[in-house]
Amino acid sequence: MAHPKRQIKVTLLVGLLSTLAAMSLVACECIRIGDAPVDPVSEMRADLASAPAVFLGTVKTVVEVSDPPGFPAGRTITIQRRITFSVDEAWKGVRRSEFSIITGTGAGDCGYLFEVGRRYLVVTTESHVYPEKEPQAGICSNTMPAEKAPEYVAALRRLKAGRRFRARQ
Repeated sequence: MAHPKRQIKVTLLVGLLSTLAAMSLVACECIRIGDAPVDPVSEMRADLASAPAVFLGTVKTVVEVSDPPGFPAGRTITIQRRITFSVDEAWKGVRRSEFSIITGTGAGDCGYLFEVGRRYLVVTTESHVYPEKEPQAGICSNTMPAEKAPEYVAALRRLKAGRRFRARQ
């Protein structure tokens, strides 16, 4: 008969290895083609062409969404979060002063970790990574804290005002 302490150690080791293997299966990878420097004007134009919504807003609430559609009744799992923003400026797809999106939990699922009270440039995506069929944003989009997006936001404002863009040297 196996020694109880050794059996517990083996069980813990197998559990740990299983967890690590499962985590590697759900890891998020963002793909960027080419290694040219990122041009905020080009990025902004591409986002306006493809993103359902582009806006600047401050996070009001972060709510975990449990029991997503299709999940067995009586069980609870949190695989996504609903983020509600107070919209400061909108360039596409937002016509209200409040707007909600879905994102993941940030545990290898491409979810963006938003902080209540912080201001963000939000670029939603067409992909439906998460079960809720609402606008979604994640780490692979150009979503970022507003303080890291001054050139991008300036380009959006110039476009909205009808001003021309200077070519980058």
